Amino acid sequence: MPNVRSALALQPAQRQPLLDRKLLLLLGLAGLFIILFLTIKVNGHWDFALPRRGRKVLAMLLVGYAIAYSSVAFQTVTNNRILTPSIIGFDSLYLLIQTGIVFVFGAMTLTMMDRNVQFIVNVGCMVFFAGLLYRWLFQREGHNLYFLVLVGVIFGALFGSLTTFMQRMLDPNDFTVLQDRMFASFNQVDQELLAISLIGVALIGLYSRRFTADLDVISLGRDQA
Repeated sequence: MPNVRSALALQPAQRQPLLDRKLLLLLGLAGLFIILFLTIKVNGHWDFALPRRGRKVLAMLLVGYAIAYSSVAFQTVTNNRILTPSIIGFDSLYLLIQTGIVFVFGAMTLTMMDRNVQFIVNVGCMVFFAGLLYRWLFQREGHNLYFLVLVGVIFGALFGSLTTFMQRMLDPNDFTVLQDRMFASFNQVDQELLAISLIGVALIGLYSRRFTADLDVISLGRDQA
């Protein structure tokens, strides 16, 4: 029995070098594909191709990091490897904001509106919604995280229903303009918004480092992690 226990105790330490090698391999492959994406078929037009492709790569890395970090943190807090932050209704809220602007003011207003203003309005509404849920639920006795998730699901369904209702009443031309805002695209990355997002994600990442021990995926347990 002692030999079996000692062998089991050594297993995590033995797996660590293998895990490190896998991570290094994945990192190397990602770096290789990034280099290929930046350089392939440039045909000497470096001044045009490199900045444009560089913004795309930076946007992909930023979005990938933000989604991965928020999903892992949310899954660790809820102790569920299936749920993602979108279940609280933020995606539906974004679509509701865009649809509401087109429904009330018209597609021309959405097209002419400054992108920085749109970004601030969208982020501000989502932060306000998250803060409202926190103050309304967590500061009341008897409410917990699972109740927050349940309320988020209900609000998400409500936002989705309102969005669908308004979209059915839109002019086809207005809906075409709205449809461009409903799907994420890396073809036209705004440099100013990318810089603002990069700073915001970096600040949040630095602030949340103090909670790394609590938000670590390993705390989900072996099966989930």
